[in-house]
Amino acid sequence: YAFISYLGRLNEPLIELTTQQAMLQQAVVAGERVFELMDGPRQQYGNDDRPLQSGTIEVDNVSFAYRDDNLVLKNINLSVPSRNFVALVGHTGSGKSTLASLLMGYYPLTEGEIRLDGRPLSSLSHSALRQGVAMVQQDPV
Repeated sequence: YAFISYLGRLNEPLIELTTQQAMLQQAVVAGERVFELMDGPRQQYGNDDRPLQSGTIEVDNVSFAYRDDNLVLKNINLSVPSRNFVALVGHTGSGKSTLASLLMGYYPLTEGEIRLDGRPLSSLSHSALRQGVAMVQQDPV
């Protein structure tokens, strides 16, 4: 009986140790990705500091790929008049979050153009874009 009891006492710390090792490996990989982002090129913004006024959004033939030519959005067109609200609804993986991220200027477009208040998104400064555009995520952060 003592032998079985001691084996149980040995087994639990070993399981805990392997769990901690797996978590440590995940932390190392996450740290490497953070440093890759920090060492990479900074995102470019425009110089137009004028605040956004009307809230008009025009999306013209926007296509986007995270990598290479594997488009996740293709030829998207959208027109949102001033002072209107839009909800992006669709199946998982249909591109809702990607489109919202493009509207926030998080990624450069592969093709097409997005205009806010008639001004190209690429011409807006970081401060004008962040102060003039708001996004509500589907999942709480």
